[in-house]
Amino acid sequence: MLTKELLSDYQTRVDEVEKLKQEYNEKKRQFEEENGELILALNSFQAGLEEKKQEIKIIAEEEFKITGQKKLLGGIGIREGINLIYDSDKAFAWAKEHSLCLQLDQKTFEKIAKETLIDFVSRETKITVTFPAKIQIEEE
Repeated sequence: MLTKELLSDYQTRVDEVEKLKQEYNEKKRQFEEENGELILALNSFQAGLEEKKQEIKIIAEEEFKITGQKKLLGGIGIREGINLIYDSDKAFAWAKEHSLCLQLDQKTFEKIAKETLIDFVSRETKITVTFPAKIQIEEE
């Protein structure tokens, strides 16, 4: 049974979480304000690092195409993989033809089953408890 004490305890915890979030956000704001130059420098170097990484990737790929070597200077490596390109409708038809296990599109099925009576589908009422942003406990 719901009691005032239980609800009061719950609301106390909600309030405390909100207070701690505010404190956290304020300290984070202060940190970012106090360390703005460091944050800018980090972001700038990360962007430069990503640019350099892309440059190395291009050069390494070109080098591999010329030499066939997969182990390059500095431990840079090359891996070859296969990308499949196909028409998904033809792939689905092929899979059906070959009796592969196909998964049920559960989301679509349930949407249809909620609107249409299907003999092997039963219905059960689901109860969901919702919480207001602020619990009001009125004195009796």
